[in-house]
Amino acid sequence: MNLPYFIAQRLSGRSKDSFANRIVNIAIAGVTMGFAVIVIAIAAVNGFQKEIESKVKGFSGDIEVRRTGTADNYDYPLFYDSAELNSNISNISGVQFVNRVAAKPAIIKANDELLGIIYKGVDSTYHSEFFKNHLKVGVLPKNRNDILISQYMAKKLGLKLGDKIRVYFIKQPIRAIAPTVCGIYQTGLEEQDKMLAIGSMSNIQRIFADNQNQITHLEIFLNSQANPESVRTQLLDILDYDLDCHLITELQPQIFQWLKYLDVNKYIILTLMIFVSAICLITALLILVIERTNMIGILKTLGATNSEIKKIFLYKIFYIAIIGMALGNLIGVGLCYIQQRTGILKLNQETYYIDIVPIDINPTMIILVNLFCFLICFFALMLPVQVISRVLPAKSVRFD
Repeated sequence: MNLPYFIAQRLSGRSKDSFANRIVNIAIAGVTMGFAVIVIAIAAVNGFQKEIESKVKGFSGDIEVRRTGTADNYDYPLFYDSAELNSNISNISGVQFVNRVAAKPAIIKANDELLGIIYKGVDSTYHSEFFKNHLKVGVLPKNRNDILISQYMAKKLGLKLGDKIRVYFIKQPIRAIAPTVCGIYQTGLEEQDKMLAIGSMSNIQRIFADNQNQITHLEIFLNSQANPESVRTQLLDILDYDLDCHLITELQPQIFQWLKYLDVNKYIILTLMIFVSAICLITALLILVIERTNMIGILKTLGATNSEIKKIFLYKIFYIAIIGMALGNLIGVGLCYIQQRTGILKLNQETYYIDIVPIDINPTMIILVNLFCFLICFFALMLPVQVISRVLPAKSVRFD
């Protein structure tokens, strides 16, 4: 029989109102709170990073292919597209799909107001799920006379569905089209919403390429398992000398750097909650030892070793830790699930780019964090448990 474990099971005071029991309950509450906050913080930060990253990539993909030496001003020169190039790119492992795009700077005129935009011309092969998911009203463009604008543009120019507008392209001589607003979208990414309108590729090709099959760039979307650097290396091997490719992390460095900084907040919260949990367990351990000093002296008198007595208290503390961790994880995951289903916690979209607190529950990460925290608490308890070795039987048996 495991005597230390047997004694540990009966270590709590007989009265539920005993001081030791109150301390045990406080320790369990502290560990529960710590692990609940850890789970919620990890899920919320991961969800926020994932949501913002998906929005940024939704506009232009994971990798952009364009002419070599092109400046990052969206006024890209045209190049000839080919079925062979698209096929070669699609066959690269990790590539999910490729969008053909012809985009040019333009000016919208409506209700005596002017607004500079980027007119993004797309065709029937364009994967429009991203804009469909962020469509506020209306439908996506179906022909060359349709245009999808952002809610910011609609508000700025006083536009609504069905309104005709004038779009002027910067070319000598000035060329213009008169599309109809078919839909209004809003992603929350203010810088993108302010400038991007979706229309027909044929308008760009008619004005800038004499109706030839030319585009300004390709948007390459990768699956979640793909390594962007590896895909870029393979792309460089198949692209012509006058084409180059850029990762979205290079094109939008400020946003991705900001998302990385959020990891610092996550680690700070993780450190603080581990500290709180460890302090709760250490405090409970020391109080249990003090309250049971008489018992420790008796056990030593009967021949129990310091190691065996330490195991008694460690068993009890680990029981407290496991109960607290289980409750903390249950509460944390439960609150995260409620937020996922209801979106009850809101955010200011103008500040955070999203209107609700996003949640991404990653079971593997939660399990690893729990194991890490448990090990930290285990090593933190090794020092205070040494106080048992200093208990002298001759004095402790008279301890009251």
